[in-house]
Amino acid sequence: MSVTEQLQELLSMLKSRRTGVTRRDVERHLDCSPATARRHLNRLRDEHHYPVVYEDGRYRLDGAVKVELPGVAFRPEELAALLGLVEWMEASGAGVLGDKLGPLRAQLESALADKGIPVREWRQRVRLLPQHYRRVDSDVLVTVVDAVLQRKRIVLEYKGARDATHQERRLSPQRFVQYRHNWYVDAYDHGSRALRCFALSRARNVRVVAGEAREVPHEQLDAHFTEAYGIFGGRAKGKAVLVFEGEAARIVREEVWHPQQRVLELPGGHFRLEFPCGDVRELARDVMRFADEVTVESPPVLRVAVAEMVMRARNRFGAL
Repeated sequence: MSVTEQLQELLSMLKSRRTGVTRRDVERHLDCSPATARRHLNRLRDEHHYPVVYEDGRYRLDGAVKVELPGVAFRPEELAALLGLVEWMEASGAGVLGDKLGPLRAQLESALADKGIPVREWRQRVRLLPQHYRRVDSDVLVTVVDAVLQRKRIVLEYKGARDATHQERRLSPQRFVQYRHNWYVDAYDHGSRALRCFALSRARNVRVVAGEAREVPHEQLDAHFTEAYGIFGGRAKGKAVLVFEGEAARIVREEVWHPQQRVLELPGGHFRLEFPCGDVRELARDVMRFADEVTVESPPVLRVAVAEMVMRARNRFGAL
């Protein structure tokens, strides 16, 4: 471990232990001699001017001062994790940011090479297999991300799943969302005066317009967008109750369908799953994965939606 990495570890250690650490704690954590431990503590305080104080036999940071290291020093496993994040960004539909991510990738690979990590070998050991994602225009993605972070208003042309043509929408973007390998923006729609979620793959000709974005409290965003099931769930209107059996029960036991889900083991190996739901279109398609091994107990609208999908499938394929 280099001196910079040791200082990084020491500072992280001090920041995580508000009651302070002894010199012996530092020696054990850094696996170093008493002289090295003293030297690093003094270096943080005297050379880098961090508020390291010594009281009652313990070193600690002055809690009234917020400190950060000048520059960033990562361990090899942290560098590899960052490079993995870049790989994931590119593989999960954000490959359009290749020209932006390229310099970062090059720096991470160079840093790993300096530490003796064979990047080519590392890449061969990682497989990222995104599927069914929709392509997003790079100008759309970059403009929307900038508008979200800089709190700007935008105008875009949008074609919803049920729309015949693109329609102009004036939005105050609130959050940039990645969901099932696709990219969305949660926004306040000034035309409908309501919160909406927009798939960026269906947007074009995005441009920033005058005026700051209208701010919506985070609590209101969470209540609207994350309360019910799915990306377009909205506020919960009821509760989905699903009972799985056979192989489906074994699979669903290992899955999380909703942060507020409740589960119950039933006789015969059956598995009961409950969670808040609103718009059931997405949920109905997910339930259809297990159509032959699931019973929809509620809500009625979901039961009808799944039944109609099963009937259409039967009519399409005919009796076997």
